[in-house]
Amino acid sequence: MAVAIPRRAHDDELTIVLARLFALSARDQLRVYETLRDYLGLAVAAPDDKVERQLAALVALQQVHDTLGRVPTMEEFDEAAVELAIDWNAQRIGRALGGFKTAVAILNGERPRPSAGQEAKRRAAVGRGRTHEAHKVALKTWLDTEPESEGVRDYTAFAAEYNRGRGELWLPSASAIKKGLTLPWSECLRYARDETTLARATSALLAARESRTSGPDDLIGLREIGALFDRDTTTIWQLTLSDGFPPPALVFGEKRGFLREHIVAYKKGQRQWSHKRNFLRRQYLDVYELAAAIAVKQSSVTSRSPATRCPPATGMVSGRSYWLKRDVAAWIQEHRELVARRRARRAARAG
Repeated sequence: MAVAIPRRAHDDELTIVLARLFALSARDQLRVYETLRDYLGLAVAAPDDKVERQLAALVALQQVHDTLGRVPTMEEFDEAAVELAIDWNAQRIGRALGGFKTAVAILNGERPRPSAGQEAKRRAAVGRGRTHEAHKVALKTWLDTEPESEGVRDYTAFAAEYNRGRGELWLPSASAIKKGLTLPWSECLRYARDETTLARATSALLAARESRTSGPDDLIGLREIGALFDRDTTTIWQLTLSDGFPPPALVFGEKRGFLREHIVAYKKGQRQWSHKRNFLRRQYLDVYELAAAIAVKQSSVTSRSPATRCPPATGMVSGRSYWLKRDVAAWIQEHRELVARRRARRAARAG
């Protein structure tokens, strides 16, 4: 039975250490566990069997990797394990580390997405994360040095050097700041300089987003939903997967668009929905379908070259443009000679 270790009410140093630990890759987290286990000499508690299996699995995968000089496939791992007399197979590796692909990602120093239980443990240890004010303080710390350039890379380099020096703060990454504030980098800087408020910058972002939606459906993505809930996009991404959240009305690959009216209703407490996921898909075209319909290359549409005549996008959601199918049909009818010539040229090249 695990015994909870008492903590002081304001254990700031421990919180900082834990926050940095959670920021490590899964592989490095296992190394920390191994080091602490050996350092403590197992005097505090018996080792966790699950974590011990993960460590052993990672060691076995590393042995095969070193022998082959590259990341093995499942079949290659099993063959090498027999030759090296390793008491592991690829399936067992996968069971210990959440899948063979995940095991390889951990070996490479990547950070697989934490489970809901892991995220709850992290929040219990270090809190819910940085507030908007904390992101602002981080940017002010950097801007006060009067940097010659104010790009993302410049901040990233400064933050890395600052954090190595173990200053009073732990500066978040530029990506974390943009996600936390749900603003583009230029607006994050304006907010840090007190040239705008967060509410004003968010309203301007939503206004710009709305001006690019000319169709009958007011579709919004994670960034706009985050602004409505005053949450970062990572938190919103997790919220969209929860029970009761409205299914996306339009899906293009990994990009999802939600009807604003559904999100507003959810915010007011609605949890039951009559529509199915992607129910608007038949009414819209993505860039690949549009390119095929007007007989041009997809790259010609995305480059937005004036030389390529094509119908204007109905809107954009999560960075992906979409076209209302009936508007495209009307445009093709209006430019039928142009489209016919394009199709003839395409057929000639194919022949």
